[in-house]
Amino acid sequence: MDLTPPVVSGSGDQTVTTPLGSEGTSVTWIEPTVTDNSGRVTLVSRSHSPGSQFPPGTTTVTYVYSDPSGNTVTYEFDVTVVEGNLFIFYFYLFVFQHKTQIHLIYLTKLFTDCDCKSLSQW
Repeated sequence: MDLTPPVVSGSGDQTVTTPLGSEGTSVTWIEPTVTDNSGRVTLVSRSHSPGSQFPPGTTTVTYVYSDPSGNTVTYEFDVTVVEGNLFIFYFYLFVFQHKTQIHLIYLTKLFTDCDCKSLSQW
């Protein structure tokens, strides 16, 4: 009597970036690899196929496999869709007069979503 479930391995969690304001994007991955001591495995169900459309946020993808003895294994991973990049542009203009000349000095800085934490340190 076979009591050993199939063994599954896959690519793991996926994170993709989509343009700001979009309704989501299609995400592809390599299907999980499944082995069993019987040599035969059946895909019972999957919640999403590679190339499926995903909305912004995190969605769990689930695969369920079975062997001829009825042993099952479930494989899950998360697909996270992050909306676009946040860009913050700062422009500082300093005007001062020295003797008879007027001087302009400007500073610029562009922050993206990956370094907004440093805004207070700039």
